[in-house]
Amino acid sequence: TAGTNFGGTVTPVATDTLVADAVTDFVAGDTVQIVRAGGTLAADAGTAGTLEANEFLLVRGNYVAATNTFTVAAGGTSTAITYDGDSATGGVQQETVVLVGFTGTLTLTAGATSTLLGS
Repeated sequence: TAGTNFGGTVTPVATDTLVADAVTDFVAGDTVQIVRAGGTLAADAGTAGTLEANEFLLVRGNYVAATNTFTVAAGGTSTAITYDGDSATGGVQQETVVLVGFTGTLTLTAGATSTLLGS
């Protein structure tokens, strides 16, 4: 759930469902900027597939607009960006944004504002 403090780590697996904000018109060449309290984000730098403090994960799955939910699925038609939304607070403050219909590559430029470029 967006904004949930898990106090440790989060590992999305097949059939997990996340409530998320959705972007329905993201295409290659577009960018996503993530601004959060303190620090920069790193791409899944710790345990592979596990969201840890100050990281983000890209997860494939399917988005259902009627329920505003994203279900993790390896062959899904959308990409969820799940990230630690607040480095100033201990643990993981999970936030999720779904790029509906986008399964391309996202390249990170880290900084005070982390930017993901779609291709």
